[in-house]
Amino acid sequence: MKSISSILTITIGVLVLVVFSQDAHSQSLESLKWKVGPTPLLEYGPSRSFAETAVKDPSVVYADNAWHLFFTARGMGNYSIGYASAESISLLKASQKRKLSQIRGISDSYAAAPQVFYFTPRDKWYLIYQTRDSNYQPCYSTTREISNPDSWTGPQTLLKKDESEKWIDFWVICDNEHAYLFYTRDHHEVVCRSTSLESFPSGWGEPKTVFGPVHEAVHVYKVRGFEEYHLLYELRGEGGTRGFGLAKAETPLGPWKKASDRFATGESLKYWDGHPRWTEEVSHGEFIRSGSDPMMEYDPARACLLIQGINRKDHHDKYSDLEWNVGAITLDHHQGLPGFERRTFADDYGTLSCLYRAGVGAPLVLTPGTFSDATQWNEVVRALPSDLPTILIDMRGHGGSWPPKPKNSIEELAQNVLWLLTQLGIDKAYFGGHSLGGMISKEIGQVSPERTLGILSVEGWTYYKTATEAFQADMKSTQSPQQLRERAERRLRVETVWGKEAMNQFGTIWRKWNGLDFMKTTDIPIIEFYGDRNRPKPTREEMYIPERPNIEIQWFSGASHSLTVERPKELAEGMAAFLERIRKK
Repeated sequence: MKSISSILTITIGVLVLVVFSQDAHSQSLESLKWKVGPTPLLEYGPSRSFAETAVKDPSVVYADNAWHLFFTARGMGNYSIGYASAESISLLKASQKRKLSQIRGISDSYAAAPQVFYFTPRDKWYLIYQTRDSNYQPCYSTTREISNPDSWTGPQTLLKKDESEKWIDFWVICDNEHAYLFYTRDHHEVVCRSTSLESFPSGWGEPKTVFGPVHEAVHVYKVRGFEEYHLLYELRGEGGTRGFGLAKAETPLGPWKKASDRFATGESLKYWDGHPRWTEEVSHGEFIRSGSDPMMEYDPARACLLIQGINRKDHHDKYSDLEWNVGAITLDHHQGLPGFERRTFADDYGTLSCLYRAGVGAPLVLTPGTFSDATQWNEVVRALPSDLPTILIDMRGHGGSWPPKPKNSIEELAQNVLWLLTQLGIDKAYFGGHSLGGMISKEIGQVSPERTLGILSVEGWTYYKTATEAFQADMKSTQSPQQLRERAERRLRVETVWGKEAMNQFGTIWRKWNGLDFMKTTDIPIIEFYGDRNRPKPTREEMYIPERPNIEIQWFSGASHSLTVERPKELAEGMAAFLERIRKK
């Protein structure tokens, strides 16, 4: 097969510029594609409810091991703010929608366009929104318990309007010294005011017009790891259709420079073939952020937009009756690593992709765990010898391998890896993987022992009962809140484009594979890496790992299932030492 990709060697920093720069790469910005899942994440309804007509204007954070979604609801002739929460973002659709009845205006019950964040200096969650008082009034509410919708305070004035023009869609972002309030004036100009962090949420200064023209829904973010800010703005096109543009600046106050008016539009949406299209527009979106604080940092290389969407045939003139749903679109861009090339090949179903670093000798092939792409190995790879030839696999439906398959198996995924190696002209390799990837590596050893020089399994079960019998299903007890958040973000890029049915099928294939007979008979050198969960180590019998001279176990104290995140440096050292022992033999 012929490679269909450009071979790129890019760093994370350069990646940000490639995707979002106006100057040298404006054409690539115009041609961005966004993957869309087969169904929305949150749908309007049921009939005679506060959300019977529409759910829109999403704002989401991850905290306390759950996603917390705030949204505007339209139902029974009124606008209000709603709340839903779930451990997995794909489960939001099945969660209960709660109306925040205490959040409303004085003149009528209208409340809309929420933004949520945690403000550390006050040790409180803040919800910024608008009421219809004074021709749209910026307000806020607070709580210390984001998971308790009844705990939010009633509305308090964020800034008393000092002009008659319409203000709409209020947004707060902070740096180390100031808070900045952005809003749209008369569906045309972007206005910004600032106050000190000590004075927030009051003390706002004079208005400054910083950008335009726009229609509404201006949201501002800081690029993670860079002194750069991105301004996302909504435009209204022919027939009222919506799409997003992007501007950039070095500070929140600008000057802002337009990057593109067509950053995310209906034309840039990329659906999984054969699945229904739930939206052909991109409206009032919010990037999934890297944290919950008002710094509003996000990673452009992993951009995922939560949006309100609608099909164009359903977009009529009466806006209040439009049936919006909330869903996600994920940037179709495949992150790289310094020194690696992206290699993508077409097969009979779609494309299979990997990151490839050449070197001397047989390569180490690493397959990620369930719902993770090749970037799961970033920190491990940085600690491996730089001259070690390495291949990082994107499983079908992850990263650069597209599209997903409705049905998968460990056996087929193993064949995918072997096929990729054949396309790269590689005969033999060391195969490793995390969790599901470890099981795939063992399957490769079973079906192609002649190509397998060694197996490095990172918490990859021999048999599914290991999870309960050896570890009591404890996969994350030793992880920090930040590590749990990063895990949720990695899964997000799959959850938002696969759909529930495909995810359920893929997420259970590890229960349908048994490698015990292989482990009892193979002579291939194998090392198993496990975390002890701060508990007494289970026996080999409980782990379904035979006591044989070719099978080693290396334990990591105080760690659990996600060793690639919890112990990347030590894991890399263990891998390198194992490879060195094999080569010496």
